[in-house]
Amino acid sequence: MNIKYISKGFILVLFLIFAKTLQASSLAIDSIGVENNNGKQVILHRVEAKESYYSISRKYSVQPKDIIAFNNNKSLKIGDLIKIPTNRAFATATPTPAPTQNTESTNQNNIQYKVGAGETLYTISKRFQVSIAEIVKENKLKNEQDIKAGQTINIPQGAPDPVIAETPDEIEDTEIIEEPSASLPLPSSRYGLRQVDEKGIGVWMDGLNADEGNMLALHKTAPVGTVVKITNPMTHKTTFAKVVGKYTDNNNTRDAVIVISKSTADLLGILDKRFLIDISYGVPAN
Repeated sequence: MNIKYISKGFILVLFLIFAKTLQASSLAIDSIGVENNNGKQVILHRVEAKESYYSISRKYSVQPKDIIAFNNNKSLKIGDLIKIPTNRAFATATPTPAPTQNTESTNQNNIQYKVGAGETLYTISKRFQVSIAEIVKENKLKNEQDIKAGQTINIPQGAPDPVIAETPDEIEDTEIIEEPSASLPLPSSRYGLRQVDEKGIGVWMDGLNADEGNMLALHKTAPVGTVVKITNPMTHKTTFAKVVGKYTDNNNTRDAVIVISKSTADLLGILDKRFLIDISYGVPAN
């Protein structure tokens, strides 16, 4: 009789261990990383289409009210980075980033780029003037089709500034106005462009989105469709954003050289609404 009870107890323990393992695995698949909050593990999650606080809470087995309170009850948008509080000690379980979502670069000087809807490695390689093979190797991709919209990939360091996109995109509630090319005394590059460098104040804005992604920017003089290289001088992180319109002066944009989307600011490690920024972009050579 005692042996029978001991056997049942042993099987129950094994089942509980297996269930915990499955739960930890699911967190590793769905999360993009973790951080330490006073010794407790906080899961970082990138919001996807049709997700809500309730669906996210079920995914991580956390009360919706806890997630809402931890993120100051902000409205969720696709691409937003939110934090999931847990009661687990930071050192005991560390979810690992999903390899097909965001690829950690082994070279800190590489450029991070978020794949837009409909983009392929071919179009990205043309934009940054780097070979498809180099991108596949740097990101450890299985093949040339192993990317999807919203995924962050690394562009090998040393690639020249991207060329101007051919088709401008419009976003809701933003006036899209084509601007004449700036005439600056800069030498022409081999791509028929002249490089413009600017330093100053940047501002990030919620709701700056378009069908092809969230890596967008507003600029007073850069032509619509221009891809701007943006560097955070504090963290030395660099990414690119496409100009989709111009902005008007107000209390928030006073003295700003560029307005960027929240997703772009997240990739640059920017927390404050106003920040120092370095930008460069190409304009057609006369």
